[in-house]
Amino acid sequence: MESLITAYPEVNVELEKQGIKLLAPLWDESLNSNNMDSWNKFGEWMKEKGLISPSLAIKDSFKMIQ
Repeated sequence: MESLITAYPEVNVELEKQGIKLLAPLWDESLNSNNMDSWNKFGEWMKEKGLISPSLAIKDSFKMIQ
C-alpha cells in the first residue's frame, strides 16, 4: 500500500483497502495455481493498462514467486 500511496498520493486509501480485500483471494488463487497461461494473460492486461512496464518479461516475474 505504501508504494501505491507514494506513486499516487491522491489515491483514496480506504477505497483501495476495500478493493484489496476483495481481490486478494483471486490473486492468491492465481499466484498459487502454477498456471503460466493465466499469469501471462494477467501480465498482458497489466501492460495494456500501463500498470507495469511493456518490456517486463512476464515469465521471469512468474519465476520470482515460485
